[in-house]
Amino acid sequence: MESCVRVLPASPQSSDGRPPCPVSPFDDFQHLPKYQVLVCKRHGYAVPNLQTHLATYHRDPIRVRRTVVAHFAQVELVAPELARLPAPYGPPIAGLSASRRGYRCTDEGGCPYVTTCRKEIAKHCNQAHGWRSRGGDRMYWDEVRKQSFSTTPGRQRWFIVRGQSEAVVVEVRRGEELSDVDEILQEFAELDAQHRKTLEKADEP
Repeated sequence: MESCVRVLPASPQSSDGRPPCPVSPFDDFQHLPKYQVLVCKRHGYAVPNLQTHLATYHRDPIRVRRTVVAHFAQVELVAPELARLPAPYGPPIAGLSASRRGYRCTDEGGCPYVTTCRKEIAKHCNQAHGWRSRGGDRMYWDEVRKQSFSTTPGRQRWFIVRGQSEAVVVEVRRGEELSDVDEILQEFAELDAQHRKTLEKADEP
């Protein structure tokens, strides 16, 4: 079960609608024992090193920072990029940054590939699964919502969460969406042509 450490009851929401300020030095952090991570709710990600994070990004006095570090000293944590991932299509994890749009490979073999970039999903489907931009062959990825425990480039491991666009298949639509799909297919056709030229050169004596 997810746990959020609070020492005092939360203060009411401010008159201008902004979230209330933390009421204790622990209120910024949420321990997720199931995944063995400690999420900084102020910054929206799991911290790899609490002491360094506090010293770098929080302006609390050193006495307060030491108290926070001591409070979580016995908590068993792993590096955010190594944490166990939640099952797909679960609820978004509170405390992490809001879910972002992404693309999930729908290959029948159960490929787990997820990315934020349409060009990358098209490239992946081509190189990993031999997808080609044929007229009726356009349903090779889904649009999803995703989160990550880490925000460090190269260390992000995305997991899919529920959202309004939970499983919107990229397909031919009218208006702007049709133009959007055609743009993807055009970009993919160029990648496919480059890939074919590379293979032809490799076959040359």
